[in-house]
Amino acid sequence: MRKFLMALFFLFPGSLTVLYAKEYKIATIDMKRVMNEYKDLQDARREIFAYEKEWIKVRDSLLAEIQKLKEELKKKIPMLTPQGIMDEEEKISDLEKQYRQYIKRIWGENGEYSKKLKELTRPYLEKLHETISKLARESGYDLVLDRSSNLVIYASNENDITEDVLDYLNKEYVVQSQTGIKKKICVLPFLEKDKDVKNLGLGNRAEDVVVASLKKSPNFDVLPSGSVRQKMTAMGIRMETLTESQGVQVATALNADYFIMGEVYKDAMGIHFKMYLYDSRTIQKINEVEGLAENAEELFDQSLANKARELITPIIPKKQ
Repeated sequence: MRKFLMALFFLFPGSLTVLYAKEYKIATIDMKRVMNEYKDLQDARREIFAYEKEWIKVRDSLLAEIQKLKEELKKKIPMLTPQGIMDEEEKISDLEKQYRQYIKRIWGENGEYSKKLKELTRPYLEKLHETISKLARESGYDLVLDRSSNLVIYASNENDITEDVLDYLNKEYVVQSQTGIKKKICVLPFLEKDKDVKNLGLGNRAEDVVVASLKKSPNFDVLPSGSVRQKMTAMGIRMETLTESQGVQVATALNADYFIMGEVYKDAMGIHFKMYLYDSRTIQKINEVEGLAENAEELFDQSLANKARELITPIIPKKQ
């Protein structure tokens, strides 16, 4: 307790006298975990993402139109007068201005995204604050510190109220029993980061190995690679430029609970790969792993399979 008070003294000069005036009862809470596991807040995030998907469609449409006009102008320049070129450039400039204004209106300070985020999350954040205050009063705590922040130097688990807060917040959230139902997971195409990898088809190979490895797990329903690629094509998403945001869109469209993205590149040391596991409902990265295999193909496959099993460890149900 003395060391903890001394740490507070350095962080908050003048506070030590106040703390010694009374024996304070202090609790901690992992706010990062609470924000990720508060189910009503997860629903709000999904709703926000639905709005953002529509905003992104408009953004991409404007961007595509700008690119189209620029390409057309390049072709038409030999046939245009100087004034005609200026007129076409002015059209492009106006559209670019419209694009910048749209970005600012949606994602800028106090933009539509920020307003919608506040609107949808405010009730739950207020409930979160009320819950922490209520449980702290009932348990006689004078101070509750966030153990996931840099403020807390050390905290034991003895007075951690994270589970209590989550139990209280989620008790009203009606969830159908998932007994016997496998979680859906999809593996997106791996990005091939250099020519050697492309020539050897290591991106496709990595995807196939990971899918085959996950199919051995009794906990998940692994969606076929064909279905994933078919959905990407239908949504106009290219494998070569696949982004995290697009990964969420594909997984959501396929009703997958989780999705995996990855990348492969090759150098003198061998074949490098990285894999990322996401929860498509909360839009959170759950885990990431990376590996290196020598050029021998069997070592590449073996290393990938081992790392794939390591990647999904956090979402494998614990035995009761």
